This record gives sequence, C-alpha cells and structure tokens, in this order.
Amino acid sequence: MATIGDSRTLSNFEGVGVNTNDAATLNSTSTIGTNVSRTVIGTTINLTATTVNTLFGTANTLNTILTVTGRDSGARLTIPLNITKVTS
Repeated sequence: MATIGDSRTLSNFEGVGVNTNDAATLNSTSTIGTNVSRTVIGTTINLTATTVNTLFGTANTLNTILTVTGRDSGARLTIPLNITKVTS
C-alpha cells in the first residue's frame, strides 16, 4: 500500500498489479472535501507531480510525504516528496 499525504500535489497516483476487489475499490476512490490524503494498493505505484501552478501560491516548492506499507509485514517506509515549480 502507498499513501500520499497530500494528493493535490500529484496529477496521477495509482497502484497497479494487484487484481482484487479491495484493491480495485481503494485505487478508484477519489478525495472529496477536506480529505487530502489518498491510499492505493499495487505491486507498482505510478505517480506524476502536479502541473497546477496555482497550488504553489508564492512558494516554489510543495512538500508532502509518501508512506509505503507492506500489507503482509506491516513494515513502513516514509519518503519525503518535494515538488519544485518549474518556471520558464
């Protein structure tokens, strides 16, 4: 399983490679309201940073965390994500 702390920072966040009903339900769930974290299940996690510049405001970097959790072992790995705004 992989959980992104702030799903607004990604334009694509999907888990692939696990074909169960639980995985399909979790992977198709979208965030609503104030809930900004999102969890997906897969043997591979695909993610793409956002291209929405208004999310940055006056900052040049967005920060969040990606937590990977083993479904069988429960082991966790937390990875900081820093998304930098590209200016031309």
